[in-house]
Amino acid sequence: MLRNKKRIWTAEDDRRLRDLRAAGRSSISIAAALKRSSKAVNTRLSFLTRQRPILASSASSSVTKAENHGLPGEPDSHGTTPTEALPERIR
Repeated sequence: MLRNKKRIWTAEDDRRLRDLRAAGRSSISIAAALKRSSKAVNTRLSFLTRQRPILASSASSSVTKAENHGLPGEPDSHGTTPTEALPERIR
């Protein structure tokens, strides 16, 4: 088993990971190519898959970063406080 504890994933690593998966390579062969464990590869693929919809939806948001900066607990331009915007399970 390869040991690369706490090795940061770079943009280049992510690109290679996506390219190798798109080419139909298995997690084990991708892990060998990237010198990471198959668990690390699967975890990163899962993370990247979850991130795409979040990035797409945040780009289409009508609230700009400037509108969303207020004092903690202060309502934003939509009248919600930061805590109200969080899902129930996180509050």
